[in-house]
Amino acid sequence: MLSTIGMFLLSILMQSTPIELTSITIVNDSDFDLPLSPFGEAELRRKETVTRVKVKVNRLDPFSAFGNSMRAYVVWAVSPEGDFENLGELEVDGRKAEVETATLLQRFGILITAEPHFMVETPSAAVAFTSRAPRNNNVRSEQMNVNVGAHDYSGISLPPQGSLHSRIVQARAAFEVARQEDAERLAEDEFRQARVAFDSMEELLRRTMPLDVLLPYVNDSIRLSHRSVRAGRAEVIQNELVAARRRADNFVRRSERLEQEVERMDQRQNGTEQRMEGLQSDLQDLRRENRQLDVERAEALRGVRATQGEIDRLRDPWPRLRQALLAIGARPTARGLLLTLPADRFESDSSDFEDGTPEALARLAGVLAFGETPPIRIEGHTDDSGPASRSRTLSEERAEAVKTFLVEAGIPEDFVRAEGFGSSRPIVRAEDDENRELNERVEIIVREFPG
Repeated sequence: MLSTIGMFLLSILMQSTPIELTSITIVNDSDFDLPLSPFGEAELRRKETVTRVKVKVNRLDPFSAFGNSMRAYVVWAVSPEGDFENLGELEVDGRKAEVETATLLQRFGILITAEPHFMVETPSAAVAFTSRAPRNNNVRSEQMNVNVGAHDYSGISLPPQGSLHSRIVQARAAFEVARQEDAERLAEDEFRQARVAFDSMEELLRRTMPLDVLLPYVNDSIRLSHRSVRAGRAEVIQNELVAARRRADNFVRRSERLEQEVERMDQRQNGTEQRMEGLQSDLQDLRRENRQLDVERAEALRGVRATQGEIDRLRDPWPRLRQALLAIGARPTARGLLLTLPADRFESDSSDFEDGTPEALARLAGVLAFGETPPIRIEGHTDDSGPASRSRTLSEERAEAVKTFLVEAGIPEDFVRAEGFGSSRPIVRAEDDENRELNERVEIIVREFPG
């Protein structure tokens, strides 16, 4: 008989669906096309440590083909070990779709699934496309089996959304996933933040704000909703971990009692032959039960160790990077970890750095140079003292200057995005020169999750 912890882990595995796809190995400075079944292809190009991926698919099924909960098509890179990397969302145009993205993997397969939103971390069972063997015989390929569908979204339902932007619909789906998975009870603090972000998005939508203003709030709503889901799932596993440890302790105590009973039975073997035969039978039964308990106890302890590792990953996927960024002055915000370069780090009315590279920027490049690189957004801002066109240009030039420095320092360019907003996004009212100086800045946002 399986223990309760064994049944729990078995239930997770039973929810997964095995699928087969082709994994390829791409050598440096090469490119080729990887077919996607049933109707598509991925153009792959390897340069140094980055593999560029351009996915194009045709005859794309509508989301309704996979149920009412699916609102995005997500592209995955699948490592030989079966790990999944979210490469981004397909840009859908009718029944065609494409996306340009990148991965650090050199050996991988490609999978496209329908999802409730684009920030999911594991693929659903709604598989739309899989990679198959390339037509180029010189490319090394092999078949691999992976499990998808660890999480079931079939219970998620949204009313008709009309002509709303797909990202807004995804935000509503992400929040509904959080509600359906009971994040309000399991992850109260995280769900409260998700609720605030969702309500803010809906209020801006009611005010008919422009899409470029609305989208950052939409993405924050998706991210915080998914964060509450992850925290809720971690809490479920944590509760099961506590229960498993309690059961393991009970197994130990029961085993000790059985051992004591065995000792008493051994002592009673000095009785008559009739009692001896009966007691011997009882002794054998007890020893069989004790061996079964040892097996169940070992199984429970293995489950405890595996579950603890999953909890650590769900709670904090990049703990070392976060601590390093906080140590150099970054501060956590709803958009990510924020590092601000004030205007006095640049020469007046110029994108040139004052007295060389700012120390904070050099330290940031040092932190990001090691390990996995998260998405980085650089935003330039100016005060309202000059012409709007010049303010916009200056903010863009300063943002590009910071991006150029980070890229030259070794940060992959595909992970860095720079944009200037001129004086359109002040952080304080421009009542005096001191406040105007605060508004003139460059903000560097390091995202903890794709978005």
